[in-house]
Amino acid sequence: MADLEEGARVALRNVGVTAQEIADFERRVDTPTRGLLLYGSRARGDYLDHSDFDVLRLARGDFHTFKARRLSVSTYSGEQLRGASDTLFGTHLVRDGRVLFDPEGELAEALDQIVPATPNALLANVRRYSMILDLPTSELSGHLPGIVRLTRYLLRTAVYARAMLQGRPCFSVRELAIRFDDPALATLLASDTELLAPVSPALLDELTSRLVAIVGPLPHNRFGSLAATAIAVWDTDRNLAALAVRAGSEGEDDADSLDYSDLPKVLL
Repeated sequence: MADLEEGARVALRNVGVTAQEIADFERRVDTPTRGLLLYGSRARGDYLDHSDFDVLRLARGDFHTFKARRLSVSTYSGEQLRGASDTLFGTHLVRDGRVLFDPEGELAEALDQIVPATPNALLANVRRYSMILDLPTSELSGHLPGIVRLTRYLLRTAVYARAMLQGRPCFSVRELAIRFDDPALATLLASDTELLAPVSPALLDELTSRLVAIVGPLPHNRFGSLAATAIAVWDTDRNLAALAVRAGSEGEDDADSLDYSDLPKVLL
């Protein structure tokens, strides 16, 4: 366990993180915290009372993601953070992130080096990764929770990219639901599990049809299963393989699993 500097504790308390959540945080980390960045709805100010505090932690080593009650923490090194250039995650951090603690200026320096993503490149990647969803009905039903989660992740990215194409980047699904006059987006794409509809074939159909409407028909998956896809592309497209593995192994209601938004952020 690594003690958290008092400046970091104060910064977390000032944005509403409780003393118990901070104590839980400290019990989960083994290396010094070199920077803290708040992002997501708490940074934008459009949060709900039960919304998580999404925090990026800058450190050397000890790279894992965890939750401490409402506190959701992802740990990155400076090198990993600079690798978020040309990704939606990096664009989001630069646009909406709020630096809470940065005693040596390392976090600000890494953020300054992030190059924002281009919407057309994001949409091309979403279409490429959506090949995973072209599966037999038996495979879809056998891995329904993970595939629903993957489809939501891809659709959320596509919707964000669509907003960027309009010249008005936005990372709030509630705001985008209003902008696009599509109230269903606020729950279909929510990160808050309390707002999500139960997993079902009908939900997967709706998410998939919306994805196709933005990026076009799903590319053909000639491998026939998630496992076969991961094996076939492991040496040529590790990100695609990682998504296939995750879709086949995670349950939507597994409280200990990570959402796709918590994957290594270099994916999208």
